[in-house]
Amino acid sequence: MDKLRYGLFLGSKQFVKKWKEKLYAEKDREKPQARRALKEEGIETAVERVFRSLGVQHPGSLLKPRRGESRPDRDLAIYVLCYLGVFTHQEIGRHFGVGYTSISGSLKRVEGYMSSDGDLKEKVSIILNDK
Repeated sequence: MDKLRYGLFLGSKQFVKKWKEKLYAEKDREKPQARRALKEEGIETAVERVFRSLGVQHPGSLLKPRRGESRPDRDLAIYVLCYLGVFTHQEIGRHFGVGYTSISGSLKRVEGYMSSDGDLKEKVSIILNDK
C-alpha cells in the first residue's frame, strides 16, 4: 500500500508526476480527484504559482499583513486562491496571517478593482482558467 497515491492510483512517483501534469492542463477543477491532488500539493505551492502568474517579483513581503496599506497583488492572489475552490478561507487566511473573515474584504476589493479595470478582469480570468 505504500504505492497508493492520493487515494486514487497505484503507481510510482513518476506516474503520479505525469498524472499531475495532465491534471494541470485540465480546465475542470470540480472533479474530486483534481481537488484532492491540488490540496495535497499544499497551499504554499499554490500561492507561489498564483504570484508567478500575476508577475509578482517579491512575493515574500505580500505574505505578511499590513493594516491600512493597499496591496492589490496580495488581494488578487487571495481572490484566485478562493475561486480555485481548493482551500478554505480559514486556510488562506492562516497562510497570509489574517483571520478568515478578512478574506471577504480582499474578495470585495478585487471585485472593485476588476469592475473598473477590464484588463485586470481578463488577466484574472486567464489565471483561473489556466490553473
